[in-house]
Amino acid sequence: ETGLAFRWSDDVLRNAIEFFDHAKNAEIILGGGIERTFAACLRLSSVVNGEPSPYNDLAEIVGENKRKIRNKLNRIATETPVRQEVDMQELIVDPVDCVPYIQEHFPSDIHNELFDEVRHRLETVDTNSTSPWTEAGAATYAVLDELNTHHTQEDIGDIVSLSTVSLRNNYSKYQSEEFSRVDKSII
Repeated sequence: ETGLAFRWSDDVLRNAIEFFDHAKNAEIILGGGIERTFAACLRLSSVVNGEPSPYNDLAEIVGENKRKIRNKLNRIATETPVRQEVDMQELIVDPVDCVPYIQEHFPSDIHNELFDEVRHRLETVDTNSTSPWTEAGAATYAVLDELNTHHTQEDIGDIVSLSTVSLRNNYSKYQSEEFSRVDKSII
């Protein structure tokens, strides 16, 4: 049911079930319940399959704290055979990989070309300083702000589960003369 809410691919769901079986066999479920463990498996699988979703969304669905889900994911990734199946470097999310999630959850009045511009900015700017969701959200806001759309920092913050302060503190690096190439006819 959770997977359907996010419309994850069959591969994500299949891997999540496999990871859950590993967690069950390693008795990791005992320390935190089925929901938390499955949420951690979904998160791990979504990242490995290039479809990352914010911890906050999973936490809300299963009624758990995101820190506890993250801790459970770390245990699964280090205490089960998953450690041999998954390169830990794969767990580092590229901000560009967050764009499809934002695009899917954004109102339909935003055209695909805007998200192409968001991707371009994320690929151009050094994004090693903050979380990938902050970077993707900030780049999205910078493009929308440049085009004078009616979408606010709150709109984007709600989608990526971030505060407006996080977006405001990071979006300026995505606004510069170099990026003034957005065609305003696409809105």
